[in-house]
Amino acid sequence: MSFIVMAEETVYTSTSLNEAQNWFELYKNETLSKWRVFRSTKSFGCTGLRADNVMKTKKILWSVKAKQGIGWSFDGVPRILVGKRQWMCHLGPDLCQKKKERYKRQKEERKALGFACGKNRNRKSKKVGCPAMVYLTHLIRFPEYKVTVNRIRARKAASKRLKDDIMAGKAIAAEHQFLLKLPDPSCHEGHPTCVVMAEPGGEPVQPVQKVQKVEPEIYWPDPNIGTTSHQELCPAAPIPVQFTSFENFEIVQILDSNEERKSIAVEGRFRDQEGRAVVLMQKQGFRNDQLAEVFSPAAQLKPIFQNDIYSNQTALLPPHLNELKVTTIYPAEEKHILRYQKEHVSFVTETPDLYNNVIRPYVDSASFSNQWIYNILEHKKEAERIVFEDPNPEHGFILLPDLKWTGKGLEDLYLQAIVHPRNIRSIRDLRGHHLPLLRNIRDNGTRAVIYKYGIPAHKLRVYFHYQPSFYHLHVHFSALTFEAPGILCGKAHLLTDVISNLEITPDYYERAVMQFTIRDNHPLKTKLDDIGYFGGGVA
Repeated sequence: MSFIVMAEETVYTSTSLNEAQNWFELYKNETLSKWRVFRSTKSFGCTGLRADNVMKTKKILWSVKAKQGIGWSFDGVPRILVGKRQWMCHLGPDLCQKKKERYKRQKEERKALGFACGKNRNRKSKKVGCPAMVYLTHLIRFPEYKVTVNRIRARKAASKRLKDDIMAGKAIAAEHQFLLKLPDPSCHEGHPTCVVMAEPGGEPVQPVQKVQKVEPEIYWPDPNIGTTSHQELCPAAPIPVQFTSFENFEIVQILDSNEERKSIAVEGRFRDQEGRAVVLMQKQGFRNDQLAEVFSPAAQLKPIFQNDIYSNQTALLPPHLNELKVTTIYPAEEKHILRYQKEHVSFVTETPDLYNNVIRPYVDSASFSNQWIYNILEHKKEAERIVFEDPNPEHGFILLPDLKWTGKGLEDLYLQAIVHPRNIRSIRDLRGHHLPLLRNIRDNGTRAVIYKYGIPAHKLRVYFHYQPSFYHLHVHFSALTFEAPGILCGKAHLLTDVISNLEITPDYYERAVMQFTIRDNHPLKTKLDDIGYFGGGVA
């Protein structure tokens, strides 16, 4: 799911008509508004379009500017407009006004001629001329024909290739796209509406609903003609190994064992396969919907001791109640092993000079790959896990569950917001012109959590890590009931504090002295040791 705020209206993007209609129903319920269909094209919502009919009656579009209705900017993907539907507020303009005036005039003429015209009922119209409108546009996208530059020659070449492939009867990967434009409640005029508030005294909340991303559907199929593979057009990175068991796995060493978090990290290897692996395991908390099975005859108790009214036992629960959260990194490099190895930590007081002369060059030369992040931003991976997206390239972001959260319980809710701009590595790079991005994450991120999981903003911890685990700006969203890793001072910086600092001083994080903790086996610690930071008496 994604939505874009445009002036006082919001454009939602969905892959199915049902989801778009669900948003509309949610919006009507939240604002207590009623609507009537104003215009609708015949082909709107049709999913069985024939290739020849489409190419005869439809144009290939790359971008559309619209003062009214829905437009979109160039993103390199060609589209075909299938149809449109438009609703008007039920208290909008009186569309029958001219007909009523003509009927009244004819009645007065008949009455002047002496005809009996019956009782004169002059009813005042309930219409107040409310200008609020809802627009829904149905498109078909062709991501395989995406162009990287916005030039006429490139667009014409891609359009011709698309037309030729369609007319040749080739199976083409395509996606239905429904754009729903909902007005802000303040757009209604002449009558009251209901505005849902995020918090008492807070800003009005627009309804947000999750949309599950789906794989591209295939249109115009021909069993005798193959489909051009995406790998041929855009070579992909090697596919990671998928493990369904730990068969042939050998433990090399235990990296860390945390009794408080009930977790363990081990280094190992798979026999007959090259490379090392890091495996993280963590026991899960209890789920309320499974307590009936826990407190049942299926749970076998083994006594340990008993003293008067107090006793201790161990419980053997059914296997499906003993699932572990498992994260596997394979092939793992030395930096991954160092990251998860239990070690002592040290405090670093980072001045602007220390950052510019030591830490920033280290970050620039760090070999951690951000390709997995770009796969998420480009919807190549984990698209089905996206909770919310604002695709704006400057202040947009994607919100999705963190790998540490299984998604089965809300007590340990843990999400990450990954920003679309790729030139912001950490909070050190943030300046005053990034405030729209940060406010967007704060407002729409918490808004999405409210409507998807029912957890209000005052029950969330929203923060950055510094130093971060990877150098692409991201924000953590966790439930207050979850003691997530890295929430202590020396690591976490609350989003509201960061916004406030930049509002006061736009270059705050360029000039600030910042403290953070660092593992003693971290490569950055070695860099600091080389310049005598810890041995030279620097506090």
